[in-house]
Amino acid sequence: MNDLFSPAAYLIFTGQPLQLPPGRVYAYVMAGNGLWKYGESRHLTALVPVARARVAGLPPLTAHVALRAGGRLPVQVLEQALVDARRRAWPRPTEAAYHVALRDQRVQLVYPPQQAQAARVCYYAGGDDLDVVLDLHSHHELGGGAFFSAEDNRDQQGFRLYAVMGHIYTAPEIRLRVGLYGNHMPVPVATVFDSAGPLRDLEVCHA
Repeated sequence: MNDLFSPAAYLIFTGQPLQLPPGRVYAYVMAGNGLWKYGESRHLTALVPVARARVAGLPPLTAHVALRAGGRLPVQVLEQALVDARRRAWPRPTEAAYHVALRDQRVQLVYPPQQAQAARVCYYAGGDDLDVVLDLHSHHELGGGAFFSAEDNRDQQGFRLYAVMGHIYTAPEIRLRVGLYGNHMPVPVATVFDSAGPLRDLEVCHA
């Protein structure tokens, strides 16, 4: 591609480790099993499928998401968010949003400035923070289970992990995915956390 200002690279996978060319934010990769999207950020790497196809002569790729520093995030972060979300949803049903950030090798749970309602929550800081690895929001009991809405799909256009908690009082559950500039892929919680703790992981079927 001749556009030097494009954030994307276009690669053909030949079996060598994927690497972004200088100045590129992500890459579309043609492999033996279709078209993929690869990204690297300060804290994450991810490879997500875009379109399945058979391409003769090229090796296949496998979906991937991982923290660049290795290891996994502590489950205590999810436990703290669940406790706080329950507190904020009582007695008036209210959603809540959180950021999980990695700074100076420390994991931080942040409650950003936000406008929270019964069926919607909007935060006003941290959307472009490169140290934020996870956006998490809660659905209170009236809001139902853990699911990503059409509005979530429109809003979650960055490169980070996204999660939603549901049924926070009766049967806490969680759904986790990675977003890579408009493409989303379900991710089992155990991929990036050492446990789901008290939350039932709705994405284990994708492991």
